[in-house]
Amino acid sequence: MTPHLAPSSVQRLLAEIGVHPDVPVRVRSVEVREPTVHIELQLAYSKTRPVCCPEPACYQRCLTPRGLERLAQELREALGWLVPPSLELVVHPEFEPGYAFSEPIFTPSTTPMRFTHPE
Repeated sequence: MTPHLAPSSVQRLLAEIGVHPDVPVRVRSVEVREPTVHIELQLAYSKTRPVCCPEPACYQRCLTPRGLERLAQELREALGWLVPPSLELVVHPEFEPGYAFSEPIFTPSTTPMRFTHPE
């Protein structure tokens, strides 16, 4: 039987690891296929709360190498696996109309970004 992880469970783990309060993260879906966990995330950018740049790992601790390592360990425990899963995260940026980064050299793009662990 394939283990199941509710998006709300992963949402709680990401919040514990660290998400930026100005760019809310929502877990769209979670798919578990041993030895990999695939997670789809949505980042909501508000024009009244700009961040520095389009690189989410710059301000979302849960997407840094250390954050992904911790997520893999937490998911290992939650799934009851002996080793941590490989992680595939797809991040979908969503920008409020009129959004601009605080560093004007960057422009918003809705192109999905991939994060993997191990890299």
